[in-house]
Amino acid sequence: MRRLRRSSRNPTSGDPVIDRQNQALSRILFDMGDELRATEHCQDMNEFYDDLVDLAEQRFDAAAAGTLDVPEADEEIREFLAERMPLPARDGPACRDCGLCEKLEDRVCAWLPETVEA
Repeated sequence: MRRLRRSSRNPTSGDPVIDRQNQALSRILFDMGDELRATEHCQDMNEFYDDLVDLAEQRFDAAAAGTLDVPEADEEIREFLAERMPLPARDGPACRDCGLCEKLEDRVCAWLPETVEA
C-alpha cells in the first residue's frame, strides 16, 4: 500500500475552493491509509486504494499547475468508483470482511459534489 506524497497531504492551487475540496480528499485518503495499516484487509483493497491515491495525486498536480478541470476530475473519480466497486474479493474467500472498501467508497462519494443533470 502506498502513501500519499508529502506534497499531497496539503495540496494547494491558489484557489481556496479547489484547495478546500482537495484537502478534504487528501484527509480522507490519509485517514483511510491509517485504517488500512491497522486493519487486516484483502489485496484488492490495497490495489483499489493505491489506484485512488494515484488518481487523487493527478488531480492535485493538475490543480497546482492551474490545469484542473474540476467537473471532469470529479467524473473521473465517479467512473473509477463505478468500475471498481464492489471489489472482486468482496464476499469471496479472499475477503476479510473488514468493511473498509465500503467505508472508503462512502466517504469519497460523500465528498463528491452532486452531479447536476442538464
